[in-house]
Amino acid sequence: MSRWFNFSEPEFQFRTLEEIRRSWSKIPGEEAKTAIAEGHQYYDFLTTMVVDRVQSWSHPLDEREHWHKPSRLDLSARAGAIASAIIVGTSIIECAMRAHAESRKMGKVMKVQPERRTFGKLITVWSKHGDYSKEIDPVFEDMKKLQARRNNIHLYARFGRRWEDVLEEEDGLKRSTDRLIEFFQGLEPK
Repeated sequence: MSRWFNFSEPEFQFRTLEEIRRSWSKIPGEEAKTAIAEGHQYYDFLTTMVVDRVQSWSHPLDEREHWHKPSRLDLSARAGAIASAIIVGTSIIECAMRAHAESRKMGKVMKVQPERRTFGKLITVWSKHGDYSKEIDPVFEDMKKLQARRNNIHLYARFGRRWEDVLEEEDGLKRSTDRLIEFFQGLEPK
């Protein structure tokens, strides 16, 4: 079945990479700030334009009755967009965490190869670190929620679930992602 798509509001103002870098000014390391800014620019576009604004129609414009109303992005397409947003958002958070952990010289992070300094490893090390574990207490549950979802993004995880539950979970994951982004933007470097 064909669908026709448009946006509830078609204009999107990209923030420049420099603007985004400034919003991440507390991140140690220029390379990390740049990588985060590039990911964050796409995260903003994906969540605003695709998740929040895409609408679909069952008829082309010239065949629509005046009373036709658009539908939000179909459930499976929306789930895919949310999954993409979670992956991008978690990558941003992982990069911010890694920059801070390396700046803090967290021993168990520094002992592993850079490619092994993953989101899960960072959460584990940070949460058990004597000097820094309290820092992440306010967002620890959000981290664990995103870690579980990021590691279980596979389609089989949706078997037998009600769509209302999936939508509620997706909205919660988006809120967790946004809280973590805000938290790590404000975390003071050491």
